[in-house]
Amino acid sequence: MKGKGIILLLSAILCLTACGTIERKADGVVSTTESESDNDAGEIIMETETEEAVSDTIPDDTFTETSMPYTPWEGDVDANFIGVWHRTNCHSAIAGTIAMDKIEKETHGGIKGTFIHFKGEFIRGGNFGIIEGEALFINENEAVYTSWKALEDPDAVYDTYLIFNIDDSGLHVSLQGENDRLGFGQGVTAIGDYITDEPVYTNTNIVEETFSEEELGRIKELLGEQIYNDEFIYVTSGGVVFDETVILADEKEARYIKAFIPGVGIGYDMLITEDGRIYYKPTGVGKDGFAVITDDPEYEGTQLPEYTDIPEQ
Repeated sequence: MKGKGIILLLSAILCLTACGTIERKADGVVSTTESESDNDAGEIIMETETEEAVSDTIPDDTFTETSMPYTPWEGDVDANFIGVWHRTNCHSAIAGTIAMDKIEKETHGGIKGTFIHFKGEFIRGGNFGIIEGEALFINENEAVYTSWKALEDPDAVYDTYLIFNIDDSGLHVSLQGENDRLGFGQGVTAIGDYITDEPVYTNTNIVEETFSEEELGRIKELLGEQIYNDEFIYVTSGGVVFDETVILADEKEARYIKAFIPGVGIGYDMLITEDGRIYYKPTGVGKDGFAVITDDPEYEGTQLPEYTDIPEQ
């Protein structure tokens, strides 16, 4: 991908140590006994094609805001949760990473059970969210997280849970309750599919898919190398891109491309006409008065030429 990358992903590899409450079995299952043994989970490589797995441990119609809707699991648990997980099959502007590093028998919020410690970092453009805590196992391959500290209050409301589910395709995160209760930035979520391998981003080839080589060459010549790289490529490769056909005032068709990075305050609007004219308008914070950059010698202004959407058939 060309241009500056927008995403800073975790690349730390967690070092697992021996734990007195964990016994590693040959089949990849952890037994929560009192014996001392090696807790090495080993590296696992997941498939990049994943399907969202939503927990069905507790039916929606039995969920209430005044009772703990999940029962702690008392059996063995899957050790393959341990690792660094990256959200996949998504736009790079909504990347996320979850690190899980130890499984122990503990008590949180007055609830005794087997917990796994995790830390998650998520973004949506310029907004971000960080969460760290312990998720309670509710079956061998599923764990839930809520604000356990708040639940020490007997009048606490049990209404928001992150649900972690693991299968052969990877880690799947879903939500029960209100996302706002997690304290993330605007539009940020942890929901999605995660793998321990390199994530697959849906916008990896967005620049080449949106513009031809000939168009890119002409745009670079028009904008100059600095604006081309620091603004045009940066926004196109890491932002949200819309591309549609519109009708100009002279009734000729043109391509209208709009791109922006949510929460960052940078973007552009562009028209490419049938005869090859380019009109480029920077958008975002402080850009209202900027002139349109164009190769049309007869055009001056701070807005794109007038256009209308093509009526739906």
